[in-house]
Amino acid sequence: MHEVKVAHHDLAAMTHTVTKGPYPVDSYQLHRDSLYMARPLLGHPRIAYMHALLIPKLGVQVNCFIYHAPDAYDQYDYYIDIMSFAVSKQNWISRDYYLDIIVSNDKAAWVIDTEEYLHAVEGNLLTTDEAQYALNKTHETLNGLAENYYDLFAWLNSQGVDPSCLPQS
Repeated sequence: MHEVKVAHHDLAAMTHTVTKGPYPVDSYQLHRDSLYMARPLLGHPRIAYMHALLIPKLGVQVNCFIYHAPDAYDQYDYYIDIMSFAVSKQNWISRDYYLDIIVSNDKAAWVIDTEEYLHAVEGNLLTTDEAQYALNKTHETLNGLAENYYDLFAWLNSQGVDPSCLPQS
């Protein structure tokens, strides 16, 4: 079982640093309540490019992936990571709490990686507060999507977040 994934976004250096090291970012766009990032996923076997919208007040990172072979991975439109964020003027740090939601826009959404989350809880990789936070944000997100008929953009707009920087499915 792996530790909580921590990512660093350095807006000045235009880098996204994850466990495997720093990666160049093509675009950071700072919005009132969010940060948009776009970058290639160098060396990834399936994913060529990543668009992400980091939204601290919702505790999520919304991802739209562009695949090397698009037809092979069209079962969902968006991938949502449940996260917490520490934000400063030039640096954003995210902590990924294992639970994820996949969204098939206007159709459905599913919580995934529950086993991974439970193993992290059992292995004391999450504090009690972090585990509760992750569950709360997962339920809030899934409920919000359901209330908006699984329209991701409608849900984000209802929360005062402008999703227009993300590609639409």
